[in-house]
Amino acid sequence: MNYIDINNTDLELIELFGEKVLFANDRLDRSSVPNCLFVYDLRENDYLNGEPCEIAESIVVNHLGTVITTKEIKLDNPIDSFKPYRTINPEKDINFLGEWLSVKEYMERYM
Repeated sequence: MNYIDINNTDLELIELFGEKVLFANDRLDRSSVPNCLFVYDLRENDYLNGEPCEIAESIVVNHLGTVITTKEIKLDNPIDSFKPYRTINPEKDINFLGEWLSVKEYMERYM
């Protein structure tokens, strides 16, 4: 599996649950993320049509991408799940803005 060093790339600015966050289609090298930021994975739905359906601290199956945020995202812990996650409604909860920023630029703007 390839992991992207965030210091060598720009990431897409998106809105997720009303907050501006950075998005990468790839898995990120979490050791390259500053400790003051939060990292989550997005799961693609079972139709594999590019629509996110869940966010969690770590996703293995149907991994769609990774997000970095300045604020912690509240995750639920359903009784039938051993890992907390939160459902994403792709029509209401996420918006791709088409702007690309480095992590440094993101932190300067949103921290």
